[in-house]
Amino acid sequence: MGKMEESLIKKYRKRAGYTQKEVSEALNITQGAVSSWESGRWEPDQQNLKALADLFGVSVDALLGRDEGKINPPWQTVQQKEDDELSRDTVMIPAVGRVRAGWDGIAEQDIVGYFEIESAMQKRFHDLYKMDVYGDSMEPEIHDGDIAIIHRCSTVESGAVAVVCVNGNEGTIKRVIINDDSIELVPTNQKYGRMKYTAEQVNYLPVVIQGEVVEVRHRYK
Repeated sequence: MGKMEESLIKKYRKRAGYTQKEVSEALNITQGAVSSWESGRWEPDQQNLKALADLFGVSVDALLGRDEGKINPPWQTVQQKEDDELSRDTVMIPAVGRVRAGWDGIAEQDIVGYFEIESAMQKRFHDLYKMDVYGDSMEPEIHDGDIAIIHRCSTVESGAVAVVCVNGNEGTIKRVIINDDSIELVPTNQKYGRMKYTAEQVNYLPVVIQGEVVEVRHRYK
């Protein structure tokens, strides 16, 4: 393994918006180990080096100082900018054209680009993706053409707005009401009806939650 420059792990950690404690928790190691890596006293083994690269959204070569400009496209990828201060404040998340039932990751063909958000949001939720909203079923809360920022997850609390796939169809954004024996997908536009599914239907159709909408950005043009 090449000698790791003292500042590189710290540089990419800060750029990705993580604290030393959060890195230690993500890799299941001590915070002291992270501190030692950043100071150059110790070097991470191959397994931890790969885990760090995946967490920060960079290549292993970048962490080793061999190719600082190379950025991988994982869930969270840092926006490369010549202004280093700005690059520490923003990250890039996948812009997804669709999601499907049974999806446990984003298929390459479903990624249509990347979208810039604040690093503080990525730090809070980690697994985020962006979708454009089509249709008026969530009017006046969410408009046709709005941008939805979605936290990838398989469960939500009752009342949350989520992306849901039913019977293998592409995801739809609806408010999810969870009852003891059923789940309801509720539009806010009164001209559309609720969709109610029994516990049995949830299992055999299936009805699959693909993420919670954590922010909506309105487009005015």
